[in-house]
Amino acid sequence: MSVHSQTRRVTVPDIRAHKGAAPVVVLTCYHAHTARLLDSHVDVMLVGDSLGMVMHGLETTLGVTLEMMIAHGKAVMRGAQKALVVVDNTFGSYEESPEVAFRNAARVIQETGCTAVKLEGGSRMAATIHYLTERGIPVMAHIGLTPQMVHVKGGFRTVGRTEEDWPLLLADAQAVAEAGAFAVVLEGMAAGGENHRRNPHPYHRHRRQPGLRRPGAGDGGHAGPQSRPAQIRAPVRPAGPGHRGGGPGLCTRCPRPRLSRRGKRLSHEKSPVKGPKSRQFLRARALRTAPARAN
Repeated sequence: MSVHSQTRRVTVPDIRAHKGAAPVVVLTCYHAHTARLLDSHVDVMLVGDSLGMVMHGLETTLGVTLEMMIAHGKAVMRGAQKALVVVDNTFGSYEESPEVAFRNAARVIQETGCTAVKLEGGSRMAATIHYLTERGIPVMAHIGLTPQMVHVKGGFRTVGRTEEDWPLLLADAQAVAEAGAFAVVLEGMAAGGENHRRNPHPYHRHRRQPGLRRPGAGDGGHAGPQSRPAQIRAPVRPAGPGHRGGGPGLCTRCPRPRLSRRGKRLSHEKSPVKGPKSRQFLRARALRTAPARAN
């Protein structure tokens, strides 16, 4: 009789518990094999609509369809066993009304098996976030630079450069937190002024306010949030023994793991592969390049 151990998946309460404690590890992910590589190293995988620009060559995220997100969401779920998976709702799939947003968000969760969806917008989407969370759909909010508003804003522009912008950003953060969002993506929010200590970014102010009790994930802005989601575009592999960071992790610069014929991972000392820096390789090269000895 075989016993199969089941990996416990990260839950929404687990992510909420990170507020004010350990950072949340968040990475974007678009396909199954990357999800398998990342699964044991991250808390959250975000299937973002940025896949339209990163993988499909679109100029903006506006052309991404719900069907595309569902297809990529299914792929990520096939590779993820532990991480909490969040799938973006696309432009036009949730803005019309809370009822339309619920219908499309429920479809995404049912067809992909993901845990939560992400919506762009602050105060203007608070009613929709509340509607979804009251009906069993966890929501990750997204404020600051919102790519789905690219035509209205005239491009992908950093927000919060002036102190006049901060009250609106703080109001957005408070609104989505009070509406029930379990986490907030803070994208493209500039640090406050030249002297960060005397002129702090609004995030550092509202993290001390008791009303905002949600972890923040900063994307392309400042160093304050609880985590910093990054887009995975290059192949990643487990960090090797010589990794500069010291300790386990993922790295694109470390050598690929060397395997025996049976697929068992070998140490560098026992590896049969003669790499460019191995002693066997250097000795063989020295013999080839050495001048012929006179008889």
